[in-house]
Amino acid sequence: LMSLLPVVNSFASFLTARANEQIYNNCTENTKIIYICLYAGILPAGAGKSHQSLRDISLLSNIPNLKIFHPSNASEAKKILHYCINKAKYTCAIRLNLGPPISENFKIIDKKFSAGEGKVLSNGKKIALITYGQTMTSVAYKVNKLLIKKNIEIKIINFPSLNFFKKKWLYQNLKKINHIIFLEDHFSKGGLADLMTTFIMNEKIFTNMSFDKLSIKDFPACGTPNEVLKYHRLDEVSIFKKIKNLYEDKNR
Repeated sequence: LMSLLPVVNSFASFLTARANEQIYNNCTENTKIIYICLYAGILPAGAGKSHQSLRDISLLSNIPNLKIFHPSNASEAKKILHYCINKAKYTCAIRLNLGPPISENFKIIDKKFSAGEGKVLSNGKKIALITYGQTMTSVAYKVNKLLIKKNIEIKIINFPSLNFFKKKWLYQNLKKINHIIFLEDHFSKGGLADLMTTFIMNEKIFTNMSFDKLSIKDFPACGTPNEVLKYHRLDEVSIFKKIKNLYEDKNR
């Protein structure tokens, strides 16, 4: 009535679960609200399982007319918020988490944000690692450093749009890839990996591509960031070993 746009913020684990009915009802009205989902993902892990939001993507992705984003740094968060407020027609949810800043060697900061598209952070053939958010993109950067030492080049993509994808962008950037590894900051079911692979198959973009999913498969551990990532084998060393073995298998 007063032409004001609500911007709602709370802990992601509580906002997306307790208020899910209200978010759903809002979307049925084709009105627009911006939901800021704080502390999304596995880190910080000190507060324990109740505060680690690892099912919010699946809770929100089945609601029509709702777009979900997860920026990798402050600059990208600003661009996504601008898009949600000024361009998006429907309700948006923005996941935010805490963690170390991503090295500027990945040069995310100056790249333009386009909804439904990713950002190529390093080029390579055959294998692509697709991830999002500050925590997992930071891990991907560390993995890439280890791979470079072994002369292994893979394509690394930051994909901040979690539940909608542009077909043309995926085709142009993945047409030389035959295996995608998704690095999730979410439970294994209902995250970016499930949503994107379903889209790729339904749209028949690729027919000879294989997939792997690195994600949290059980209730998350509590501890320091390094302890928790290592426990779930989402640390850079564990992921490096997996990609190295996969790369060597594909190049025999």
